[in-house]
Amino acid sequence: MILLIAGALDGCKIGPPGQIAHDAAATAQVGKPYSYAADGMVHVSRTPSDSFWFAACGDDASSGFAVEREGKVTFTPKAARVYKLCVELRTSAGADDKYEFEVTASP
Repeated sequence: MILLIAGALDGCKIGPPGQIAHDAAATAQVGKPYSYAADGMVHVSRTPSDSFWFAACGDDASSGFAVEREGKVTFTPKAARVYKLCVELRTSAGADDKYEFEVTASP
């Protein structure tokens, strides 16, 4: 029985989890597209070994904040306030990372 378990574990390959770079811009302007980063993309500071994708999350995810699977961020604030936003990295192995941040939108 021990050999069977050891054999099963031998076949498992769990890579390191990914990690989202904390480089979101902290400010935005009402009615203008938000610039998450210079290229508008979510970046990783550590790349997971298995396939991965991104998604929007957080308290204000329904405010129009969106993240495409490949990491392109789109958001145009509709009101002057602080938005609590979040980007999530998901992997096929189930490992994930979450980056929560605030964006202050001014008139």
